[in-house]
Amino acid sequence: MNMKFFYSIIVASVIAVGISSCAKKENYPIIPAITFKNIILYTPGDSLDVQINFTDGDGDIGYPAGEADIKPNCYLEYLVDSITSTGVNTGIYVPVTTSNIDSNATTWDTVAYPYNIPYITPTGSDKALNGIIQIRLYSSVWRFTSSFFSNVGKSIKFRVWIIDRAGHVSNRILTDAIIVPST
Repeated sequence: MNMKFFYSIIVASVIAVGISSCAKKENYPIIPAITFKNIILYTPGDSLDVQINFTDGDGDIGYPAGEADIKPNCYLEYLVDSITSTGVNTGIYVPVTTSNIDSNATTWDTVAYPYNIPYITPTGSDKALNGIIQIRLYSSVWRFTSSFFSNVGKSIKFRVWIIDRAGHVSNRILTDAIIVPST
């Protein structure tokens, strides 16, 4: 074997090992973690997008298509600024409950929008995930305009959390506040 050829193989091997060692494997906890990224309100208040950053060490986010028992794995809980009797915003956000929206409600359940994150588990041995989840909410879902309750002109936030397939619940975050516009 030619020494120059042997030397070329060694140099190529060293370069390949160097490059592969530069590819850092992400090491996230198996419990998903989220942070707030952005809220995008579309004119004239028709819909909005809530964007959150996420990480998950074992990549078990979302359910495969056709799975029999698909449960919501992302929740957006509605919070509204508690306004004083004189109409001043307090900056204290309280959950919207079913009794706020419907005078005939028999329960005080907190209003939360369930969402199903698509199946995004990567193939291969490295399952660690990070990315952005973007959830579109149409006005019929988030504006609450009824004869009993309307949040038009009020400041609202969403409390958000996700759940992976193993049942691990992420931290809960608050979005920035938005003022609900009139249509």
